[in-house]
Amino acid sequence: MTTCLAPFFAVFVSNGPLNSVRHLILDEADRMLDQEFLSQVQEIIAACTHESIQKAVFSATLPAGVERVALDMLRDPIRVVVGLKCVSFSSRSPLILTTSISYRDTPLPLIAQSLTYVADDHSKLPTLRAYLSQPYNPPVLVFTSSQPRATSLAEELVLNGIPNVDCLHAGMTKKERDDAISRMRLGESWVLISTEVMARGMDFRGVREVINYDFPRSIQSYVHRIGRSAHNVASAQSYLH
Repeated sequence: MTTCLAPFFAVFVSNGPLNSVRHLILDEADRMLDQEFLSQVQEIIAACTHESIQKAVFSATLPAGVERVALDMLRDPIRVVVGLKCVSFSSRSPLILTTSISYRDTPLPLIAQSLTYVADDHSKLPTLRAYLSQPYNPPVLVFTSSQPRATSLAEELVLNGIPNVDCLHAGMTKKERDDAISRMRLGESWVLISTEVMARGMDFRGVREVINYDFPRSIQSYVHRIGRSAHNVASAQSYLH
């Protein structure tokens, strides 16, 4: 199960038994197990009653609260970490009788990261326009905070003469989204403006640069965003005002 299929599975549970399911896999688990989807997922898990069922949870990030929910639904779990996962230790006693261990989500070190400071929100567009007017390494994935912001930014870049700009968000029709993804993968789009929800779970293997036009609200969101370029020796930029 992944985020976009949660409603489908909720309908599936009401129309057919799941007691014969042998393998249950949660992808993008940090979203599937948060409050937005948790009740649906719990309903599906409760319906999968086979005695030999095997459950697996996958995610680029796993916040502490979500991890506790995941551990409660798993039996004798084994943690497998691919890449980098920082571990920190803390103790409430000088004698270290009580120790807690926390795992901090960390971007892959092969991704070069940079931060660009701008005066205010209105300064972001000319800064991005200036950057894309110079030689850069396409394709570039640009993240915004909302669908209207994505559409508006794409239109502004096109009006300012930036070539091969495309847009991708959930407010578009399925055909429009499929066409945008196809153009990106064929190399016809050099700059793809998107929202975080749409880019989650999608495999953009050719992405060379990721730009956070709107800064993400959490470390987990940041890791997921720049992870879109993790298949390449790539770079990630963030604009902060």
